[in-house]
Amino acid sequence: MGHRGLTHSLLFALWVGLFAASLTFRRFRVSFWSLSALFFVIVASHGLLDAMTRGVPIPFFWPLADRYGNWGVTPMPDLGFGLPDPRRSRALRAEMLLIWLPTAVLVGAVMVARYLYRSRKAPDGSATAKAE
Repeated sequence: MGHRGLTHSLLFALWVGLFAASLTFRRFRVSFWSLSALFFVIVASHGLLDAMTRGVPIPFFWPLADRYGNWGVTPMPDLGFGLPDPRRSRALRAEMLLIWLPTAVLVGAVMVARYLYRSRKAPDGSATAKAE
């Protein structure tokens, strides 16, 4: 099964999410189930992003089904031990455009929305109406 085998399945993501949350939920003082869900999404997103590259399919539903994800939106990353050159690497340019740019826009939008939401709340937690 190799690198894109069992470790990219949703079952593996669930196991890692539960295991990581069991080790950290007391330290972070949050709900075990909320933290498990967060870790699950983080680990499952790796398989989802790998499925967006051309190449070896991802067995999302292993061992329950033989369905694979391989949508081939981005070229396979340049493999090697050196850093890829953005001027020559089509894979790096495609990844920056199709994955990192939308992620940065989403994170920026969430940060702006949170700032606007917080700036409209009074220090006591109640909503304020700015009268002019």
